[in-house]
Amino acid sequence: AQDNVRRARKYRCPAEAGLYCAAMSPPPRLAAEPPAVIQARVAAEPGRRTEREDLSPRATLWVDELTDDPEAFALSVARGLSTQPRRLDCRYLYDEVGSDLFDQITQQPEYYPTRTEAGILERHAAELARELGAIPICELGSGTAYNTRLLLAAWSREAGAAFHSVPVDIDPAVLRIAASELTEPHPQLQVSALATSYENALERLRDLTPKVVLFLGYTT
Repeated sequence: AQDNVRRARKYRCPAEAGLYCAAMSPPPRLAAEPPAVIQARVAAEPGRRTEREDLSPRATLWVDELTDDPEAFALSVARGLSTQPRRLDCRYLYDEVGSDLFDQITQQPEYYPTRTEAGILERHAAELARELGAIPICELGSGTAYNTRLLLAAWSREAGAAFHSVPVDIDPAVLRIAASELTEPHPQLQVSALATSYENALERLRDLTPKVVLFLGYTT
């Protein structure tokens, strides 16, 4: 355990990037792969409506119905517009148009986290892949998974067999595009995407071990 802590400290990234990486001892083999783990959790939650979309032989998307009742939406908006500065819950902003606008924002010169994280991952991705092995990568708020592709390239070189990516985002449209783009350059990659809230996603992935959980960029 102490060795794991020392390794985690070694991989702590600059605070200004908002990125924290932790390495662990060589992991055991997966007890079950992400698609089986997620499907088992979905089956255990009959009260929640979840649609499964098989996008390709190597990409699956689970979409949770996340509709709030009108009163909850109204209260959220009223609460957000009563604060200073005014705000709206980000779950109401990221539809297909919102995701595209945010992707454009991340490419602007003033938005430093994306390029800062890219530099960190370019320097350390290969070493992380060697230390961790090609264990599943689960990314919260993945969007287009722009920077995660640097890790997946390193994982691809390290993996001797299939490896897994689990992007999580509130917007199913951006996940459909990302799943296709992620699998295309990596024949061994299996994508299991979750269009849901972070809380729901973490519950779905609770039994997936070992795994890497990424929280890159910025969220409101």
